[in-house]
Amino acid sequence: MNTFINNYQFLNCTQEVINCLKEAKKITLLTTSITSSNYTLRPIHLCLSLIFNSKLIQKILNINPNILLNKKNILNVIYNYKLYNYNFSLNKNFKIDTNILYILNILNTLPYPFNTLLLFYFLWKQNKTIYSFIFYILNIQNYNLNIIKNYTKYFFPKIIIPTNLKDILNILDLNINLIGREKELKNINEILIRDLNRNIILLGETGVGKSIIIKKIASLIPTKIFLELNIPNLITYSTDIELIKTFFKFLNKYNNIILYCKDFHLLIDNSTVDITYLKNTIYKMLYLNKLQIIGTSVDNIYNKILYTENNLKFLFSKINIKEPTKYITLLIMKQYLKTNNIYWINDTILENIIDLSKKFINSYVSPKKELLILDAIIHTYKNNKYVSKKEILTIISQYSELPTSLILKETNIFNISNIELNLKKYVFGQNIAVTKIATSLKRTYTGLKDKNKPIGSWLLCGPSGTGKTELVKSLAYLLFGSEKELIRFDMSEFMEKHSISKLIGSPPGYVGCDEGGLLTEAVKKKPYSVILFDEIEKAHKDINNIMLQLLDEGNLTDSKGMKVDFTNTLIIYTSNLGCPTSVVQFKSFQDGLELSEEEYKFLSKNVDNAVKKFFRPEFLNRLDSVVVFKPLSVLCLTNIIDKFINNLLQKLKENNILLQIEITQEIKIILAKLAYHPLYGARPLKRIIEQFIEKPISELIINFKFKTPHLFSIFKDKQKETINYLLKKI
Repeated sequence: MNTFINNYQFLNCTQEVINCLKEAKKITLLTTSITSSNYTLRPIHLCLSLIFNSKLIQKILNINPNILLNKKNILNVIYNYKLYNYNFSLNKNFKIDTNILYILNILNTLPYPFNTLLLFYFLWKQNKTIYSFIFYILNIQNYNLNIIKNYTKYFFPKIIIPTNLKDILNILDLNINLIGREKELKNINEILIRDLNRNIILLGETGVGKSIIIKKIASLIPTKIFLELNIPNLITYSTDIELIKTFFKFLNKYNNIILYCKDFHLLIDNSTVDITYLKNTIYKMLYLNKLQIIGTSVDNIYNKILYTENNLKFLFSKINIKEPTKYITLLIMKQYLKTNNIYWINDTILENIIDLSKKFINSYVSPKKELLILDAIIHTYKNNKYVSKKEILTIISQYSELPTSLILKETNIFNISNIELNLKKYVFGQNIAVTKIATSLKRTYTGLKDKNKPIGSWLLCGPSGTGKTELVKSLAYLLFGSEKELIRFDMSEFMEKHSISKLIGSPPGYVGCDEGGLLTEAVKKKPYSVILFDEIEKAHKDINNIMLQLLDEGNLTDSKGMKVDFTNTLIIYTSNLGCPTSVVQFKSFQDGLELSEEEYKFLSKNVDNAVKKFFRPEFLNRLDSVVVFKPLSVLCLTNIIDKFINNLLQKLKENNILLQIEITQEIKIILAKLAYHPLYGARPLKRIIEQFIEKPISELIINFKFKTPHLFSIFKDKQKETINYLLKKI
């Protein structure tokens, strides 16, 4: 290679490169002591020659030509005024630095003449620190960006890609700095240099960094040409057989091309007639080792393809790309800030972003979700030295599909401290049950409970109409901001053995196998929710098998192979097992009183025996507790009447009806006694309210227009012993 000083014919390069090499010899002579016996052409000499003599480099670096007029002056400054007289006729021993020889060897393998930009790029890449000093002296700004940007543009001249293939093939962007993927890069590099089985498929969730890894590999192997294959466009042109033939002729022409196929499954999983020729040709070229591919796909989709395309196992080496650790994610975010010259965001903000995004965002993976939030924070709170958790959560709510109020409430532990008092405002006569559930919730929210399990899981047992469902609705409202965050399943729909599979998705070959499970899909849409399995004893006993995984691990795998997270949900079952079946079973029933302590213990024992007899021990052991609800007393029913009246007043207000309701305590007791039945709970009370309150009010609304506020009073006529009504203007 040293013969290039006198002979350049062996180099596959442009004329401008040859001129720069000649000028580099002069700079070497000028900057080497005249007493030296050996003259060595070093990378810095060649770099200076390219800057002085290449118009392409001057254009890329945006150098004013007038600055370069006095080259000797510039060299004086760089070499600290130690230039020597030189005579080009002197016959000195001339050597070339091994780094330059290595670069020329690489560039000489390209299928087209390399230009000054490629030569300059590899020189600059070897030691950026030395050249940054030169750029500083020449006052060159943004040289890093300019070099990389133009390197990508000129690396593959337009002539390499035929015009009609431009829509299919794209030049791969090589401007990338990768963190934390050293093991994956090593594996990929080892596979690519093989003679057999040298194709790779990277598997991982969208956003985990598969494409970035491929771009990094492309920058590390300059002897290979990496081109991105646009699969959607390739499928579009699949009917044009001539174009497809041209495409494969082009690939055969250059034996050092590696195709990057994003979402490779789009091509393989397509079964249309037009694609058959294309797929068969690709398979043939892969078998003959005439084509090399690096593809990306998602685990569950690619695994489905393996059932129909078994040959892929032998053609491709599979590499799994997992989410980076918290530390690596932090480094990636710091690099992002450094690249964009942002210095006002500190490590505390970055750690908060990582922790909170992991907790609230399930639709994205790391590091994509952290970078999305970081970018949003940068543009929302510019130059704000301190970004609070509340402000971060506001941004997170945009990506988590959860309301900001819910997220803020979830992170505020003080909301849980009053959970018992708040529940008692909605559920009456069940103080023991409410206290039991509130205590369990406080333990969870203080971080003392296993984080890999649901927030809470209880079996609520008690007679019909005692407030079990009302308690569940209240939990959804108080914890997650709305009763709509309740996911309810009537277990009478799952009485048959085969119907249980509908919860996680029907198996292959059955109706609805592509639709996902009722339970899993609902939780994907509402990751923060209360899940109610109403009257669990009605379902087939095999449903316990699904519940074991759900309660123990906090996740379920649906029929599509996707894991669904249940760690942010409350799992509640209701049942009537062991409940009273006769009105003469307890003495308190005769007087409409609350159960005594002894009677409640007896009821709890009956429920406990019935539950243990019906459910398997492994299911009961995974529950937080079995909560027993008491039958309601007359006094509890009077409190429930107040709740019904408040709901009725709210409806009147929403409909702009200027009407207030007044009801005496005596009437409340009368209505409660009319509705009281120890086995039916509060359900008959609703019908009594409809008959004695809602019915007369609805007739008034139809026959009378309330232009001014009025008061509707309900009282007892002591003479006639009847319920009377009075309407008066306020």
